[in-house]
Amino acid sequence: MDYKKLNEGLKDIQNGDVGFIKKKIYKVGINNYKVPIKMFYPKVENHFNTIADVSAYASLPADKKGINMSRFSIVITECSKDSISSEAIEKILLKLQTEVECKNAYVKFKFDYLTEVFAPVTKFKSWFNIPVVMEGILEDGVIKKYITVEVNYTSLCPCSKEISKYGAHNQKSMARVKVELKNTTIHFEELKSLVDKASSCPIFNSLKRIDEKWVTEKAYENPAFTEDTSRGIAEQLDEWLDQKINDYIVVTENYESIHQSHAVGVITAGRKLK
Repeated sequence: MDYKKLNEGLKDIQNGDVGFIKKKIYKVGINNYKVPIKMFYPKVENHFNTIADVSAYASLPADKKGINMSRFSIVITECSKDSISSEAIEKILLKLQTEVECKNAYVKFKFDYLTEVFAPVTKFKSWFNIPVVMEGILEDGVIKKYITVEVNYTSLCPCSKEISKYGAHNQKSMARVKVELKNTTIHFEELKSLVDKASSCPIFNSLKRIDEKWVTEKAYENPAFTEDTSRGIAEQLDEWLDQKINDYIVVTENYESIHQSHAVGVITAGRKLK
């Protein structure tokens, strides 16, 4: 369908060059656009379907009145129809630059990713949800791509264990890990594994009594403050720097069981992500 021909004779106000304040807008575009996406599990042929909440923006120069909003959803729909990946993110940015006629572009996909986990002793399978953000920025001709994951884990307080006759207080916690990608593929499971290794104990959704005994003792044997967990994740990410990633930021948050406040740690590679 030749929509340009259909639009002949219909005035396009947003392309005007008079009657507006001449100021540059850093970002203008859309958000809350829902699209179905497909993710491929690592090392297997199976795929996972979910729904992403997408935002996309473009820079608007001072001498241009408006942006063509319909092109955002058209580009996103077209470029994400097969699967979503860092390559698809780059494709969207470059196509937005052309279709929207902008210098800089930005896109973000937010969705839930489910991965299989197995109880430590009985090996009962359950699904572990990882909230994910995949985003890309095209600015001054340079493309940067990022992955952010949120991973729940168990933390057990070293101080409580040290001073108490019986047990130690523990709680569910969360690590938010954001990495800037190099030209490589990183699976969400890899980022989860970093959190699992640095925490008192991973979280499982299906546990029999023998599994619960295992996780209770595992956490007790591996007490960790939020500071310990954030440093433990960062130490592993340091090994990826300049090989798999360019930068990272880690936020750990303990949902304290004996306080209303949460314990939070923030650590970075000391580069641009803050």
